[in-house]
Amino acid sequence: MENNFASLLGDLIKISLENNIITLSDIKEMSHRDIVHIENKFDVNLPNIYKNFLSVCGNGGGQLIDHSILHYPPSLLHLYEGVQEMIEEDIENVYEPIPDNAFFFGSKLGAHYWYFICDENPDPIVHYITAGDVTHSKCMKLSSSIIQTLSNSIDTLQKNRLI
Repeated sequence: MENNFASLLGDLIKISLENNIITLSDIKEMSHRDIVHIENKFDVNLPNIYKNFLSVCGNGGGQLIDHSILHYPPSLLHLYEGVQEMIEEDIENVYEPIPDNAFFFGSKLGAHYWYFICDENPDPIVHYITAGDVTHSKCMKLSSSIIQTLSNSIDTLQKNRLI
């Protein structure tokens, strides 16, 4: 699984560079010490696949996944709080509570928030919640795994390049 992940991440970086979505200077690795700091800060054990992702581009990666913003320290530290605030301000009670072991790592258009559950699964399901959209108020499944999210992004980029 991890070899497949490394290959997919390499392909995604290459295609993103070729399509001018990111520059090489956007990709900045994260140290093991910094990854442990994030785990301690959020009191979670991050999945190995996500740790591998962070070790390659955890201090920057631009919009690697589907033109979405992947969050890195320090913005990563405020993402969960922003989503919690959105849910707490929901006077119509349309949003489901977010599990305590949810880890938010990305957003799209400032309204779609991506997360996975830290439950010892090495490559967890990626979920999303959308702000202000009652039809997407439930936590929806974005893809079956982090690896699948990368693969979907590669497919999207390749299709868009052909058009």
